[in-house]
Amino acid sequence: YWEEKFENWQELCTLKSRKTSGISSRAKRRTLVLPQKLSLKIHEYCREKGVSEFSLFIAAVSMYLNRVAGKEDVVLGTTLLNRTNAAEKNTAGMFASLAVPLCIPIRYDMNFDNFVELVSKETLSALRHQKYPYEMLLRHIREKNKSSDNLFDIVLTYQNSKFDKGLFSGNYISRWHF
Repeated sequence: YWEEKFENWQELCTLKSRKTSGISSRAKRRTLVLPQKLSLKIHEYCREKGVSEFSLFIAAVSMYLNRVAGKEDVVLGTTLLNRTNAAEKNTAGMFASLAVPLCIPIRYDMNFDNFVELVSKETLSALRHQKYPYEMLLRHIREKNKSSDNLFDIVLTYQNSKFDKGLFSGNYISRWHF
């Protein structure tokens, strides 16, 4: 599945070029908290179209990367819950896949609604094949293309958190530590 998905992969999709070719752990995280009114509109759109909010955000970022980087095949990284059966879903602990590539083909013949549906299908497809080790895919692509590039430079994650304010006194927030 993955080797076929990346059969025509050419190069890393990034927003700015690197000054060095060295590998670094340096990164930045940008957290956005949406106003409630916008959040409700997004939830309504996704419910009407039968797609997840995450698919909507991936579609928007993919379109943006297409415009600013000129890429027709956008590859983003993400993490998935990596809980594929009932036993895993009921087990405490960290199961997240550390690197799952999402290969999003930009299709100019589609309207936005259809594009979001395509992204949703691509995301579900990646979800079904998430157990394949990223390192093995990366090794295959590097050997095939005679390159040392990674498959993606941008990782998109989505956290939808809700608190039942009746259970807690005071103000609480949810935050991912990067």
